[in-house]
Amino acid sequence: MFPEKRGLVWTLLLTPGLLQAAPGPDFLEDRFELPAGYRIYRAAGPELCGGSYDIAFDGEGRLLVGDGEAVRRLADRDGDGVYDEHEIIARGLGGRGPQGLLVWGDRLYAVGGDGLQLFEGYRSGGPLVHRGRLGNSFRTGGDHDAHTVLRGWDDHLYFITGNSGGATDRLHITEENSPVLFEREASVFRISPDGRRWECVGAGGRNPPNLGLNRLGELFSLDSDMEWHVGLPWWRPVRLNHWVVGGDQGWQNVGAHPPYFIDSLPDVLDVGRGSPNWGVFYEHDQLPEPFRGAFLVCDYRWKSPGRGGYQTPGRLLAFQLQRRGSGWEAEMEVLARPRPGARDRVGRPIQFALVDIDVAPDGSVFVSDHNQGVWR
Repeated sequence: MFPEKRGLVWTLLLTPGLLQAAPGPDFLEDRFELPAGYRIYRAAGPELCGGSYDIAFDGEGRLLVGDGEAVRRLADRDGDGVYDEHEIIARGLGGRGPQGLLVWGDRLYAVGGDGLQLFEGYRSGGPLVHRGRLGNSFRTGGDHDAHTVLRGWDDHLYFITGNSGGATDRLHITEENSPVLFEREASVFRISPDGRRWECVGAGGRNPPNLGLNRLGELFSLDSDMEWHVGLPWWRPVRLNHWVVGGDQGWQNVGAHPPYFIDSLPDVLDVGRGSPNWGVFYEHDQLPEPFRGAFLVCDYRWKSPGRGGYQTPGRLLAFQLQRRGSGWEAEMEVLARPRPGARDRVGRPIQFALVDIDVAPDGSVFVSDHNQGVWR
C-alpha cells in the first residue's frame, strides 16, 4: 500500500491507436515495459492532485481525485490532454483519503471521515451538500481500512473494507436474510442506494482494496499476503479471490486457513508476492484483446519480507478470467511497469507506486501514482 507522502497524478494512456502526439503530453513509453503501440504520459502534477489517492470519472467524463482530505475535480481547459485546473468539491474525508469514490446521478459517495459518506447536488454546479454517513462507522484512511465503493448491475452499492476497517459481528448488517450473518475481517457489503439496508455478501478476506464487478455481476478482488509469513508453511500468497455469495475467504487475524479447508474458499489464482491496491474491470473496446473484459489491478511497490522497505517498483496487472464450471480460472499478465532504473525527463526516478485506476469514456486507462502523479 501507499506510504503517507504527497504525490502527483499521472494518466496511463494505454491506447494502442493514438500514435500521434498532441501538443502538451510528454510521452514516456520508452521508459516503460508496455505492449507494442501503447503510449503513456503524465496527465497532472501534485499541484493539481495533492496526495493522489482514489480517482474516478463522473457521468460527464470529468476526473475526480482524492487529495488526502478532499475531493478535487480536474479540468483540461486548453484541450491538450494535460490537466491544468482543479476545484475542491467535497471536504472532510481525511486523513489519507478518500479511498473510495462513486458519482451516481446527482450523488457523490465517498469513503472517508468516519465511513461511507453521501453528498448531493453534484449536477447543480454549486457546492455539494453533505447528507451524512451511511450506516454505522468504519475506520478509514489506513492501509487496511475501508476502501472501494461501486454501483452494481442491480442498482445497489457494493462496498469492501480491509481487515482493520471495523467489520465485526453484525455491526453493519441490517437484514435478517443477509447471505453472511456475521461480518468479519475484510468483508463485502451490499447496500441500498439510500444507505438504510445493509447485507454482507462475503467475509474473511485480509486486505483487498480493490473490488471488481464483471459483466455477469460476479465480484472479484486481489487480496494481500502476510509478508512476515513468506517462507513459512502457512503462508498464503497474494491471490485473486472470487467473492462467492455467502462464502468466507479464510483469513484468521494473523494467518489464513489453507485453501483445502471445507469452510474456506480456494483462490482463483495465486500471484506470489505483491501489494494489491485498487482495480477495475475493463469494459471498453479501446484496448485490444485479451484486455477487453480483463480485471486490471494496481500492484504497489513490494516490501521485503525480511528487511522491510520497498524492493520493487510498482506494476499494473491484467487478469483474464474464464468460466470453469460454477467457478472461474484466470491468467495474469503484467500490462505496464517502468524499466529498471527508469527516470523521467528531469531525472526523477519513476517508482510507479500505483494506488487507483479508472477507465475514461474514450477507453484509455488512468492510474494514480502516489509518489509521482496520475498517468494516462
